[in-house]
Amino acid sequence: MGGITGSGLISGIDTASLIDQLIAVSSGPKTLAQNRLIQLRAQQAAYLDLNSQLSSLKSAAASFRVDSVFQTKKATSSDDTILTATASIGAQPGTYSFIVDRLVSSRQLLSQGFQDQDTSAIGATRFTFESYQGRLDRDLSLSALNDGAGIERGTIRVSDGTTTADIDLSRAATVQDVLDEINSSGLSVTARVRGGHFEIVGATSVTNAGTADTAESLGLIGTYDGFTAGVVGGTYTGFRVYELTDSIALASLNDGNGVDYNSGTVTAGVVTDFTISIDGVDVEIGLGDVRQLDDGGTPSDPSDDTFPVVDPAVSTVGGLLDRINTALSDAGFTGTVASIDAASGSLTITSTDGNITAITQDGDANTLRDLGITEFTGGTSSTVTGSRIFAGMGSTLISNLNGGGSSGGIGGDGLMTFTDRSGTTATIDLNSLSFDTVEGLIDAVNTELSNNSVGITLSLNDAGTGLKATDTTGSTTSNLIIAGTSGNDTAASLGLSTGAAGVADDTYTGSSLQHRYISEATRLDSLNNGDGIGTGTFRLIDATGKTAEVVIDDNEVTIADLISQIEGQISAGGLALSVGINSNGDGIIISDTSGSGTTIQVEDVSGSVASNLNIAGTASGTGADNFIDGTFETVVDFDATDTLNDIVTKINDAGGPAVVSILNDGTGSRPYRLSFSARESGSAGRFTLDTNGFDLGLSVLDEGNDARVFFGSSDASTGILLTSSSNTLDDVITGVNIDLHSVSDEAVQITITDDTGAIESKINEFIDAYNRVIDSINNSTRFDADTGERGALLGDGLVLGLRGGLFSTVQSTNQGFNDSYNSLTEVGVTVGTDGKLEFDADTFRSALASDPQAVEDIFTRRTIDGDTSQNDDLPDGVSVNDPGADDTFSELGVMVQLEEFAKLYTDSLDGILTVRSQALETQISSQEDRIDDLQEALDRQRAALEQQFAAMEQALAQLQSQQAALASLTQLG
Repeated sequence: MGGITGSGLISGIDTASLIDQLIAVSSGPKTLAQNRLIQLRAQQAAYLDLNSQLSSLKSAAASFRVDSVFQTKKATSSDDTILTATASIGAQPGTYSFIVDRLVSSRQLLSQGFQDQDTSAIGATRFTFESYQGRLDRDLSLSALNDGAGIERGTIRVSDGTTTADIDLSRAATVQDVLDEINSSGLSVTARVRGGHFEIVGATSVTNAGTADTAESLGLIGTYDGFTAGVVGGTYTGFRVYELTDSIALASLNDGNGVDYNSGTVTAGVVTDFTISIDGVDVEIGLGDVRQLDDGGTPSDPSDDTFPVVDPAVSTVGGLLDRINTALSDAGFTGTVASIDAASGSLTITSTDGNITAITQDGDANTLRDLGITEFTGGTSSTVTGSRIFAGMGSTLISNLNGGGSSGGIGGDGLMTFTDRSGTTATIDLNSLSFDTVEGLIDAVNTELSNNSVGITLSLNDAGTGLKATDTTGSTTSNLIIAGTSGNDTAASLGLSTGAAGVADDTYTGSSLQHRYISEATRLDSLNNGDGIGTGTFRLIDATGKTAEVVIDDNEVTIADLISQIEGQISAGGLALSVGINSNGDGIIISDTSGSGTTIQVEDVSGSVASNLNIAGTASGTGADNFIDGTFETVVDFDATDTLNDIVTKINDAGGPAVVSILNDGTGSRPYRLSFSARESGSAGRFTLDTNGFDLGLSVLDEGNDARVFFGSSDASTGILLTSSSNTLDDVITGVNIDLHSVSDEAVQITITDDTGAIESKINEFIDAYNRVIDSINNSTRFDADTGERGALLGDGLVLGLRGGLFSTVQSTNQGFNDSYNSLTEVGVTVGTDGKLEFDADTFRSALASDPQAVEDIFTRRTIDGDTSQNDDLPDGVSVNDPGADDTFSELGVMVQLEEFAKLYTDSLDGILTVRSQALETQISSQEDRIDDLQEALDRQRAALEQQFAAMEQALAQLQSQQAALASLTQLG
């Protein structure tokens, strides 16, 4: 504060120093208070450090129990160059064998060479990329054969009548693997699949070459369903090993498009999918969840899902038949039965109760269509036979061509005229042929062409998405011509119409037949190679500017659910839009229904649902072009002047299933090649490339395969086949993650053991934490006789009690139970001469090996008594449960006792150290207030002294002035 800062001007007295001395004399109480504050703060700091160290000790003690340290496992590999593994809690100890047969790879294609990359136009017009779901053939896991029993892998012996070869199928995983092994054996044979069986053209005999019944499991030896495997018409023909059975999932029917049924719950007489009428009596059938009231009744509201499911939605063909036949039986029609026709891959309903007069679809679903049953009324037959819904091995259904659904299949009048290059012509009526798969179509047409001496054969095109016609005459007399009826053109429907003039080439590659792979029953989580579409909100904007927001969450499971949700918001908002599956069967489409206005739009509001459905964006035009097609097919159009660089940029910008780069192989005058690679690894990332007739000269460098591993045996033929779309295997062994590094001919062992090293590390962490507490106690209670230096808590009874309690607890025995080991000392944790803990790892390991459970119990056993009722001051027999009451224990291991002991001191609410720290804080606050009060008193004293000295100086100044005046008067006199 302001005041006198120097000597008195009149008196010459050093008033500032004098005041400071007087204040210093009066500051004694303040000094004592400040010293006490320093002492309290030192104690507070010591308690805080002690509390921190003790909390760390509590966490270290609790970690044995909370982190399940004794359950941690360690994985070691017998060859880290082949595979490595990490084990987590819960992994089962043991030794496991793995043979790494193949690492994951990505599909790669390489084009022919081009002269330059940035100058010359290459002449391509359009490339179309699509996933393998768009192909017209199918590979199949061998595990699906024989009604899911798979095959016995081993070696078969095949003869072509001249040469015999042993064919090793011990590592075969798919049907294509079997075909490839046989066809690459050097024999004059061709292996193929037809329907549900194997055929080997040119083979004269097939036997087992080893102890495994491999040939039998492939249907190449033995008899099934009245057919004996053997040579038929020059082809070794096996019996069916893949057919429609009860265990087949509904989701796998219709080439994996599944079966659509009405959404909502199913209750008796409320929600149905279709109705079967027997002599006019209706029987309603539903495939969804059946819910039931507590009293056995059914909910009146079919959308009420709060009642328990008593019969879950149908998921297999067997479940479908049970649901149909139970409903028929319950209605009294015990003689009417739905069954499987395995040979034709279809369903049949027969009745001895009367005529099946009608089968009709209920609701908005397409259940009957997907079951291959045509809706009808006015029937007079006792048998209804459905169309094929199960294609068998290697092929797809005709009904799924050209987008499938109600408008799919083969169009036109069925007539096709073929002219080979020698000029031989034949007209084939497809309506007169029997086929229901693409494979069947090809075989039937090729047979007819051969019978008519036409030198043309049909096959799948190179992309696998359409057909290809190949002239076999070697003649050039005529063009190759394939034509249909004008205006009703079946050849065009099959993508094979050459036009009337034909082509002067030996092959004609047909266009994509747009195989349907998205239907109402398609699960949303299967889209985008299994990544799904996520959840979120997107906005619809129609041609008039009206908007609606669509929220997609976990309640939308299938495409049907998605469409229903979108339709609901379109209706609620009055938008002039429609939504459905597009005409190609490979995505959803949103279309304008107003016929006027601006282009429609779809935009993501939150999340990426619209983008993941390929519908985010703006329509390309108005009128007939005012739609947004969410096709999963990627079409890239090129300009006539586009160079290789332009091609690469456009393909990569399109974001399809493949990326492309330019490879300069440095050879010849055409060193620049296009290299196509799948964006995703494994079989899921495989893609098709249709070049629209442009000859890229593509060669396949890698098909794109999943990693393949055989588990559980040193012999691949007896091991369990595992596949993965990455070079990792997760939870093949529970709690173990395996990383694959390279292939192996011999088995590599993964050994899972208890991780004693991790346990010992935790014990050392605990000991370090304990010893830090002891160090903290020793430091805060120290006294140096030489210097007189003392700790802030010297003589503190609380700290001395804490030290004693720690020593007592750490040297105690288990409470509430007795075992072969009952103390930390017995397992190698002992108190040293300085009061700190020491660890003897050898003693611990010996104890752990002798009785691991007893050792674990010392560190983790904790049994809560469970009785937290409080009976104080309550009548006899009355108790209340107090959720805030501390737990009581009937059993405590030593380490858990130490945990509870530390908690007693460190609890954030009422821990002993917490309470003491709070008390100190109160004292510190009080002392600070006292110091402030004393300082204010000293400030007042200083002000008073300064005022007194100032008054003195003023008086002296007045006296001096008077004296001067008197002296002046004296001089005058």
